[in-house]
Amino acid sequence: MSKRMEEIKERFKSVGDGDINWLIQQTEHVKELERRISFDEKFYSGKIKELLAKKIHYKQALEFYADEENYELWGDFDGLNEHIHNVDFDKGDKARQTLKGESNG
Repeated sequence: MSKRMEEIKERFKSVGDGDINWLIQQTEHVKELERRISFDEKFYSGKIKELLAKKIHYKQALEFYADEENYELWGDFDGLNEHIHNVDFDKGDKARQTLKGESNG
């Protein structure tokens, strides 16, 4: 509690009026709420940044699989008539890494 609040409490101690005591309690309650709000702002600010970073990784993974160019065929390999494209090489690695919280960029 602040020095000023202590002085006010001392000054009005003898008054015995319930209203003064109630006002003092409300002031103390406001101070506690301000401390809680400050803590919550810091805590949730960090959480929001963390969630935004995850969102970016998910978006990048989805963009890879949504990009039609990654499904373009590269050709016939070794006469096996197997057509290969980027998604074949990836084999879901981007999705798995993103779900684990990792990223290959």
